Amino acid sequence: MDVIKICGISVVFTAFLVLIRAIKGEIAMPISICISVLIMGEALSLVLPLISFLKELEALGGEEYLTVMLKSLGIAIVTSLTSEICRDSGEASVASRVELFGKCEIIILALPILKSLIKLMSEVLST
Repeated sequence: MDVIKICGISVVFTAFLVLIRAIKGEIAMPISICISVLIMGEALSLVLPLISFLKELEALGGEEYLTVMLKSLGIAIVTSLTSEICRDSGEASVASRVELFGKCEIIILALPILKSLIKLMSEVLST
């Protein structure tokens, strides 16, 4: 299972980072960022089946929905990675603002879909 492998690697590298921080603290942050990026790359490989599924939906006529979903997924991944880097740097308030911005951006992206769903519901109910 990939989860067990990633969690094991994360625990080992976390212990390694604790030792590095005690010995030479200034190089711990770049190492932490590199490890985070590597793990994020593995996580992105898990997203590939989702993207292929969304492309199948696009063939059924949901191009607008696919675009919104892919943009939302990208925003979620980027804001999550950024907020974790900020948290690791000791800037929890900046991290929470980045997350808030990402959530607001996703909501704004979803508004046209919500509008079309409400329109569809009103058409169904009126007939």
